[in-house]
Amino acid sequence: MSVKLHCWNVLHGDANIFTVLPSKSSYIIDFGSMGSINEILLDVMINDNTYRIRLLGIDCPETSPEENKPYEYDDITNLEYLAEWGLKAKEFTEKVLDHGTVYIEFDELAGLKGYYGRYLAYVYLPNGTDFNALLIKNGLARVYVEGTFKKESEYLKFENYAKTHKIGLWAYSVTPIVTTPKPTPTLTPTLTITGVRITYVHYDAPGNIQTESTL
Repeated sequence: MSVKLHCWNVLHGDANIFTVLPSKSSYIIDFGSMGSINEILLDVMINDNTYRIRLLGIDCPETSPEENKPYEYDDITNLEYLAEWGLKAKEFTEKVLDHGTVYIEFDELAGLKGYYGRYLAYVYLPNGTDFNALLIKNGLARVYVEGTFKKESEYLKFENYAKTHKIGLWAYSVTPIVTTPKPTPTLTPTLTITGVRITYVHYDAPGNIQTESTL
């Protein structure tokens, strides 16, 4: 997968990238290393050198369940579910950017590089669409609030809208365990018959036995 890259608003201070990424120049980005979509990375190959760019301000689910964490995306604890959306984010990225043209923009507040030495940038489509924001709007990413960048408040509005309208991965819901109550047994009244119990029969009892009624 490849895409042409144009560089906007290049910050000053890093001689390496600015000698090889002058404004108005285009290069080829390789997406072959996107095994983990959690941090969407663009590998820029220029003069046999690789420059890795991380999409600034967003975080997508990992494509492997074991690499995801519960509660990283609010109350979502189903790691298989997150992995499915990580794959969807990857497929969406490849579909939109493959063999196209993108523009990158750096952010003075975020700085040129992140903790791991990767360049941090916003990615734009030729029509000016902020691709980072597009992932958030489609529920394919969350806002990476662990970092600092100018568009944080704007991105959070997009994320809140996606959550409210249950877009993308935010459609997740915890299915309650429904237990069917056992029916209360119906008590059937028992009829108890009381009577006289004969304990002994005397066949030759003394006395006058009247066998006929007299008028």
